[in-house]
Amino acid sequence: MSDNENAPKRSGNTTAIVVLLAIVIGLLLYYAMPSIVVAICVPIMIIGVYEIAVSFTRNSNPDRFGTSDSTAALFWGFLFLAIGGAGMIHSFTGNIIFAIVFFLIIMIFFFLAKKHN
Repeated sequence: MSDNENAPKRSGNTTAIVVLLAIVIGLLLYYAMPSIVVAICVPIMIIGVYEIAVSFTRNSNPDRFGTSDSTAALFWGFLFLAIGGAGMIHSFTGNIIFAIVFFLIIMIFFFLAKKHN
């Protein structure tokens, strides 16, 4: 059995560990400051940052649909980061305009990162 055959299994295990740690951090934050929005948005942001980091290790060859594993992971990472960050901004400021602007800025960063690759 080669080392590459275990790569998806290790990646899945690592992702599960990161998701569980993000949930634990969210629960601890909810215990520290009883805000359900913070308890949901912070784990979403952690998972987004993880997906962005992992996207650089994924296969960048396009598949039959025209995308690659790397681009898909990068997209979902930026999307999770944008949603979680927009939720946090709206939670703390109460201003939906700031949240929308943050979301759009993060998604622009995705398109710039995708164009750079």
